Amino acid sequence: MNLARTFFSRWWAVIAVLVLWQLIVTVFNVSQFLIPGPVVIGQEIARDPLTYVAPLLSTVRTAAIGFVLGVGLGYVASSVTWLLPGLGGVVTPLALVVRSVPFVALVPVLARVFGYSDQTAWIICTIVCFFPTFVLVSTGFADVPANGDDLFSMAGASRLDRYRLLAVPASLVMLATSIRISASTSIAGALVAEFLMGRPGLAYVLSVALGELDMKTLWAAALIAIVLSIVAYLLAGQFEKRVIARWR
Repeated sequence: MNLARTFFSRWWAVIAVLVLWQLIVTVFNVSQFLIPGPVVIGQEIARDPLTYVAPLLSTVRTAAIGFVLGVGLGYVASSVTWLLPGLGGVVTPLALVVRSVPFVALVPVLARVFGYSDQTAWIICTIVCFFPTFVLVSTGFADVPANGDDLFSMAGASRLDRYRLLAVPASLVMLATSIRISASTSIAGALVAEFLMGRPGLAYVLSVALGELDMKTLWAAALIAIVLSIVAYLLAGQFEKRVIARWR
């Protein structure tokens, strides 16, 4: 009973939306060709789940690779600009220029340069995850306690020692925040890359279903993608809470 109450208290809004959706479709007799109800979508997924398993795994793989590379490279870039402040004037403007380019416009350019391949999709997801990590972790490095920095300077500690003992602990909370943000945006990046480049994945299922006017498959794939993004966000959010409890 307590488990059910906890679940309902957290997810009542989602449940309400699904119930309202189903009621509108049923009461107003909305065509299933336009907007199938949640029950029909659930039946479609249950009827042939294998249709969605391989595309789902492909999207997760692309997003996971881009997520790891983007967060990792973002942290490394932030670390380098902290250790070598002179490089900050080079790396930061370059990151801002790349991020200012509309994402949808960037995908075709990268596809032409690197080819319509899985590796290009990884690069796209990496770029999506790199910028928030770079910005947030750099902010974390800037929050090094002033008294601690002064103490290490008086003790004659090297910049590398200050990085290891002061900057890294100060950046962990922001790193956790960037992980939470990047967890869901990596999914979005993977979907956009798959859709625009025609790579295997949930977005490709969406594209094919849209071309064939198969609304049940279209909505089923879209619902799976939404659930995937929510799950990734929630898992990363739990990780962030643990880091905050430990380091703040």
